[in-house]
Amino acid sequence: MIRRRYRKNTFKANPEVHLEEFVYFGKEIAKCLNGNPYLLIIDGIIDFFRNGIYHDKTGIAHINVSPIKETISL
Repeated sequence: MIRRRYRKNTFKANPEVHLEEFVYFGKEIAKCLNGNPYLLIIDGIIDFFRNGIYHDKTGIAHINVSPIKETISL
């Protein structure tokens, strides 16, 4: 998801659905130092179609995960 402006997170985690949402915001895209961020996002999507795994190649994505992973404290 590419959003021009930052908005309140409306992502709803569901324990029965495995989902990863990569969100890119305009200000972070404008500051991306790893090359052209749009080409990097497209390259990540092409890789996803090839192997079924998406990796953020820009380093600026906000990642929402469902189900939310619980942290284990010792």
